[in-house]
Parts: sequence; structure tokens; C-alpha cells
Amino acid sequence: MLVPDLSFGEFEIDGQLHPHSFLRDGDETRRVETTVSCSGQVSIESRLKSTGSAFTNFHRYEYTTLQDVYLLHHAKWTYSPEKSKIQEIPFDDVANSVREITLSTFATDNSASVQATVDQMGEVVNLKPFNLLNEAKDMNIFQPISDPSYLGLE
Repeated sequence: MLVPDLSFGEFEIDGQLHPHSFLRDGDETRRVETTVSCSGQVSIESRLKSTGSAFTNFHRYEYTTLQDVYLLHHAKWTYSPEKSKIQEIPFDDVANSVREITLSTFATDNSASVQATVDQMGEVVNLKPFNLLNEAKDMNIFQPISDPSYLGLE
């Protein structure tokens, strides 16, 4: 088992240090990639929240190996603009906004699962500048399957 010795520091939410949410000191990365698909991303590698969130009380049986966890959270945000508008994108503003949304939601959402917190982060994102809607009624859900049968489809 590997147990890393990591350094975490408090971060501000609404101008005040959050009492039980921490950001890993000096291990944050930010990068923009321009490829044929013209994508960019912000990645905040490690955060620690000492209370107010947990992955606990899940169904257990004889083959359960997952332990209750109160530790790290990883989030990665990716967007793909049109190639013709790549120079118009305010990368610093986007990166700062994503960072603010993820840290604020992580610190203030009292959730029983990481998945629920990540869902809350997504609900806060303003997609109007990209002419996209961010409401459940407007979403399409696609289910990838490895062996489509196309039975009953014309």
C-alpha cells in the first residue's frame, strides 16, 4: 500500500478561508491543447475535504473491497470550440471560472458521494455563451454499446 505524504492548504470561498476544505499546495496544472479537435482543459488534480462529504454507507457484501473514503477528489473539465473561433476564446477567464466553480462547489456541497458533487459542479456551469442549454429537459443521453444488434430498427 502506498500512502503519500501530501501538503494541503485552505482556500477562500466568498473571501473567507473555508474551514474544512483544502487544496493541494503546488500541484495544480492548467493546460490548453490545440489540435484538430481544438480542445482545452483545466485540471485540478487533488483536493481534500475533511468533513461534509463522504463516500460511505454503500451496499456491502462478502466481496466488497472498497473502504469508506473521506479524502481526495479529482475533476477535469473539457470543452471543444469551433476551429474558426479559437482565437476569440478567453482562455484565462474560462480557466479561472472553472477553477472557481469546482472549488466553491467542492467546498460547500454537503454530499454523500463524489458523483453527486461532480453533478452539482456541472449544473453551475453557464453554457449560454456556447449556445448550449444546461437543463435536464434539454439533454440527450447516448448509451454506447459494444455490439449493437439494431433489432427492430429500420
